[in-house]
Amino acid sequence: MKFRNLVLKLHSSIGILMGLLLMVISLSRASIVFHKELDRALNPSLWSVTPQATQISPDLILASVGKEFPNFSVQSISWLQKPDESYLLQVKAKDAKELQTFVNPYTGEILGSRVWERSLIGFLYALHHDLFIGKVGMVIV
Repeated sequence: MKFRNLVLKLHSSIGILMGLLLMVISLSRASIVFHKELDRALNPSLWSVTPQATQISPDLILASVGKEFPNFSVQSISWLQKPDESYLLQVKAKDAKELQTFVNPYTGEILGSRVWERSLIGFLYALHHDLFIGKVGMVIV
């Protein structure tokens, strides 16, 4: 009878742990589906600009970012979807540090920069992808 009780307790414990794991994976993925909306809602100062009559040229945008981050190279530019959105530039340093840099398309002003992995969305991606434990986490997920 003691062995049966041990098996039941073990079964219950494993079931609860697996249920919690599945809940974390599912909720993090559900949040990732809406990552753009979440990020824009949580960081309006980075994403939103006041539309003006004309935008400055992409060359001036690149010059503005180059002046602010002289040791970084621009990896990509996300073009505007709406007139009230900022440009998003991925810039990378020689030491492999990457920054998301937000630039006003009308003035060239840098609205802010961040390390993507340290944002809420980066946190959710890492949680969903590997549970913060690398390759072992990838296998578990």
